[in-house]
Amino acid sequence: MLTDHVRYHGDEIAIVVAVDGLTASKALKKIKVTYDEYPAILSHDQALDEKATELHEGSGNRVGEHNYQCGDVQTAIAEADHSLTGQFQTQMVQHCHMENHIAWAYMDDTDHIVVMSSTQIPHICRRIVSQALDIPMSTIQVIKPAIGGGFGNKQDVVLEPMVAFLTKKLGGIPVMLELTREECLSSTRIRHPFRVNVECAVNNDGSLKALAMDVSSNTGGYASHGHSIAKAAGSKVVPLYPNAALSYQAVTHYSNLPSAGAMRGYGSPQLVYAVESIMEEAARKLGMDSIDFRLKNVAQTGDTNPLTGKVIESAGIRECLIKGRETFGWDQKKQEHQAFKSGNIRRGLGLACFSYGSGTYPASVEIAGARMILNQDGRVTVQIGATEIGQGSDTVIAQMAAEKLGIPVSAIRVVSTQDTDTTPFDPGSFASRQTYIVCQAVAETGDLLRQRILEHASIMLELPVEQLTIAEDAVINNDKTVRLFLNELALDAYYHKTRGQQLTAEVSRKVTTNAYSYGCTLVEVEIDIELCQLSILGIRNIHDSGKIINPDLAAGQVYGGVGMGISGALSEELLADPETGWIYNNNLLDYKIATMMDAPDI
Repeated sequence: MLTDHVRYHGDEIAIVVAVDGLTASKALKKIKVTYDEYPAILSHDQALDEKATELHEGSGNRVGEHNYQCGDVQTAIAEADHSLTGQFQTQMVQHCHMENHIAWAYMDDTDHIVVMSSTQIPHICRRIVSQALDIPMSTIQVIKPAIGGGFGNKQDVVLEPMVAFLTKKLGGIPVMLELTREECLSSTRIRHPFRVNVECAVNNDGSLKALAMDVSSNTGGYASHGHSIAKAAGSKVVPLYPNAALSYQAVTHYSNLPSAGAMRGYGSPQLVYAVESIMEEAARKLGMDSIDFRLKNVAQTGDTNPLTGKVIESAGIRECLIKGRETFGWDQKKQEHQAFKSGNIRRGLGLACFSYGSGTYPASVEIAGARMILNQDGRVTVQIGATEIGQGSDTVIAQMAAEKLGIPVSAIRVVSTQDTDTTPFDPGSFASRQTYIVCQAVAETGDLLRQRILEHASIMLELPVEQLTIAEDAVINNDKTVRLFLNELALDAYYHKTRGQQLTAEVSRKVTTNAYSYGCTLVEVEIDIELCQLSILGIRNIHDSGKIINPDLAAGQVYGGVGMGISGALSEELLADPETGWIYNNNLLDYKIATMMDAPDI
């Protein structure tokens, strides 16, 4: 019932509902499917050929396209001392989050559907389920418990509309769908493969005069996040080299590969790979050191982003490069590598830079909600729309709330389960947005609840609010001679006959700014030419991430990012039969994801 046109290996055709897994698997084996074969469309050239079969009627196999130009790129290329071109292709990789996709649904009355899901986007999920089933949004409740990772794969609805449909169809009984790892690898989402044609122009003094990028993004059988990946990638590279003439054109097309969606970096890893590769070739063409070449061309505070026209108010990429050179021993390693320029064992250094925005504004709305409740024992519960998926946002929210309220972090409980019937609205966990966007709502809510606590204490103590503050577990006056414990105040607020009231605060905040972070990676590698074997001898990441709220969690994000980057660069690839699109290796035996044993000292 799901489709009569199979668009990729892993496309859903039919579904069986049974009382247990064994019965379901037996029933699945009884379903016979007859296929009409047609030529597989896997690549850019095949998809956009005028004679190609349309995978979606009327699409021409195009999902979207756009372009921008900042400055006269063609003139800059013509007048520059050197121009270089290159074509770079990235492969299919998958998120491999620890917890597979799982969702279940039931009805708790005649028209109310409860969906529980390991989703990154509970409020958006609710809206999409409503649209898919054409039923009022208020009749759907999405609950997200603590989940085992997502990295963007759960930034899309995969199972939720189906379980909601099935429970409604079957009179409200609980229905669960749980994907196997094999199904996750081929039937959920992958990272968009990019083909990038890039040209850069440089002068003999090392100045970058122009950078032209032409991107073809392969979204597979269905759009998912579609062209927004390629669009975001193009905008995120501009703040890195804002003083060159820049052009960008991109097209996203359908194919008979698995559907591509959001994945950590949202298009940037693919484009940065191509851009930084051509930057390295330009530096070598000029005989310049890789770091010196970047230092001459990267953004500085006060530069203007030519795409938005806004001043870049904070850019620490130059400091990152300088610190990287010093702490990595870059110059010393270059000297030592003179002994490895011949023979079977060779050594080399690599460098790449990035810029990345926190949040999605102005491409889409950025809103965060927070609610704080003073409990009867004087502790505070925080309900937040921002979803914890392993990155540590709940910890950071607790820190910020505690600081604003003036109480210990141990007295804060952040509710990790989001429930669209009760949780303040927030789009979800993606785009490196959580701390940056949520902090404003948390801070304002904390200020509001703190003021209400002090106002109640003022009534109880018969002292002006201006003379009171909160310290640790109590309200005290300026000279610390009066002490009212928060648990005593809370009980009074809840149960006093005349002045009692529950002390709560709630704020929803829209954010209309977008802060850029910068960073660079330096790496030393050793190659055994005869064995075709690469070893990472050292890798160092230096990030300009603004104010670090929790250093341990921030470092953890970098460790995870580096691990995924190494694995994606050296070993991971979903392999498809070039004739049929059949996925060969949709399992963790044959899909080579790096383990801790493969990780260098980061």
